[in-house]
Amino acid sequence: MPKKESAWKTMIHYYRDEHQAIHAPMVYGDLWVQTKSRQRFIFGLTAETQAALGAITKIDYPAVKAHFNAGETLLTITGSKVTKSLTTPFNITVQQINSDFTDQPGRMTDNAAKDNWLIKVKAD
Repeated sequence: MPKKESAWKTMIHYYRDEHQAIHAPMVYGDLWVQTKSRQRFIFGLTAETQAALGAITKIDYPAVKAHFNAGETLLTITGSKVTKSLTTPFNITVQQINSDFTDQPGRMTDNAAKDNWLIKVKAD
């Protein structure tokens, strides 16, 4: 007979799984969007977009504290195959950019997907 989990352990598993489901990245076009907390999000490139770009040679980041309305071009990424302009899914203010890729954008292909974030934003 299988061993039953305690009520406490069952509750911990439930909330851990629920938390992961709520904070799982969503996909918007070429970007994945992950919720960090109320009105704070992280944007990154999807694997399909990275493959379509090829070797990334340049990322044109916006200025920190810049404001964008939904549908406006947030940043432009140049790859060996194509250049893509990425738009924002909702009104945002840029809080932080990933400075790891400003000098060496090609390093993006060497990192794990969770480390390939581009911008941290706050929704308006």
